[in-house]
Amino acid sequence: MDNVLSFSTLRSRLLLLVALALLPAAAAIVDAGFEQRRLATTDAQENAKRLVRLAAKDHAQIIHEGHQLLSTLVQVPQVRDANAGICRDFLSRLVAQDERLANIGVIRPDGEVVCSGVPLTSGLNVTDRSYFQRAVQTGKFAIGDYQIGRITKLPVLVLALPTFSAQGRLQSVVFAALNLGRLNQFAAQAALPLGATLTVLDRNDTILVRNLEPERWVGTPAPESALLRKLNAAKSGETAAVPGFDGVQRLYAFEHLDGHSGNGAHIILGIPTATAYAAADRILVRNLAILMFVSVLMLGISWAGSEVLILKKSRLLMAAAQRLAAGDLAARTGIGRGRDEISRVGATIDAMAASLESRERESTQQLNRIAQLNRVYSMLSGINGAILRIRERDALLKEACRIAVELGRFRLAWVGLLDADGQTLRSLAMAGAAKDYVDEIRISLDPNRPEGQGPTAVALREGRYFVCNDIENDPRMAAWRERARAAGLGASAAFPLRMEGSVIGAFNLYAAEPGYFDDQEIRLLEELAADTSLGLKYIDK
Repeated sequence: MDNVLSFSTLRSRLLLLVALALLPAAAAIVDAGFEQRRLATTDAQENAKRLVRLAAKDHAQIIHEGHQLLSTLVQVPQVRDANAGICRDFLSRLVAQDERLANIGVIRPDGEVVCSGVPLTSGLNVTDRSYFQRAVQTGKFAIGDYQIGRITKLPVLVLALPTFSAQGRLQSVVFAALNLGRLNQFAAQAALPLGATLTVLDRNDTILVRNLEPERWVGTPAPESALLRKLNAAKSGETAAVPGFDGVQRLYAFEHLDGHSGNGAHIILGIPTATAYAAADRILVRNLAILMFVSVLMLGISWAGSEVLILKKSRLLMAAAQRLAAGDLAARTGIGRGRDEISRVGATIDAMAASLESRERESTQQLNRIAQLNRVYSMLSGINGAILRIRERDALLKEACRIAVELGRFRLAWVGLLDADGQTLRSLAMAGAAKDYVDEIRISLDPNRPEGQGPTAVALREGRYFVCNDIENDPRMAAWRERARAAGLGASAAFPLRMEGSVIGAFNLYAAEPGYFDDQEIRLLEELAADTSLGLKYIDK
């Protein structure tokens, strides 16, 4: 590589200067990315604070409206008198009409619930509930703790207002259970970012509302976490970036919900940091991608400038010379024609290499052809010798197959003879590494069947030799292609064996490489088949 990485070369120094020139731009982009993240954090925190304050304000408005509703209800005779049937029907209609209400009911001074908009399954005494105790003790409107309702089984905040007789004695306590699930509706209407959480915890850190996976979280104690520790120390309106109850890093805003003094709930809104930083990260990635593109472009131009002028052509010349010196006559410079000195030298080297390669190829082909014909001559001589000394048919055929494989270097040789009916072919002799192929093949003399289209069937049926020089791609060999591939057979030829002018069988030869059989070799193999037929005739007589 001409010591590309060494600073002693002109190319390496040029690339280093370009890289140094790009460093200030990279530093500016990264710094801008951090500034974008800081601004994104501020925006997300302000957005979270705004949303959590809106949620708290919406909740306070519901409490105010609940107070007004109770003030109206205590004036309604059906409610004041707490007539069980009439009161229950009246309150159940109110609950059905107002989604903010989880339940409305009336409680006797002894704490027994005598009327409920949500039907009671059994008697219920609520003297232990804070809203009842506060309403009775103060004689005024009271707000209870955030809790899971005993009647509704929902997270609620219960409001209570006592009623008094004309003599000033406590007559009943009317209550309204506000559905905290409305905060989930607020989360949906506010179009919170994907993965944002809205959570309400009571004073005991029990989760009352959770917009994500409520079935998993609602009613369970908040797990010990950095978020819970921060919540216990935070004031309304504060923010923090900590992992949430589910372990996801978010930017959180905290707010306290109105309740009885010292017993309010907490509302927490969290926006995933990944969402908050998404826009800033996209800008950073885009700017870095542009810088990378420009850097690569500038470095590429610098590299190509030194490459195209001198180094490429000189390197091609050197590579071609080294390959030629190593004996690779197919080596070329690849420079092409040109008027400059290097191009003319390259053209001269290419012409010289092409001439040497052509002579080498012709010489190799001639040597291979001579060697192949010598093998066939040796095979022909060997089989003729076997004909003179062997007087038994099967022994002669086996010897002919053996000679074809050992002297002729065929991968497989076998001889099949027809039975007396002239329709059934039996394999009588075979030799070679792929003898299993012969045991598995099926050959038919019917030209309309796939098994009747191969070299052996044609030779038997038409009385002439047949050659397939490409078993893998010849459609006539489809019936035997898979077996031939497994046996390593690339080409095949079949030569008819005759007796008294009739075809009695076929001599089948297979080579490993496609294109093996040429005209000169086929003529010698035809002579071999004729000599073998003559030997069979002598044996028969």
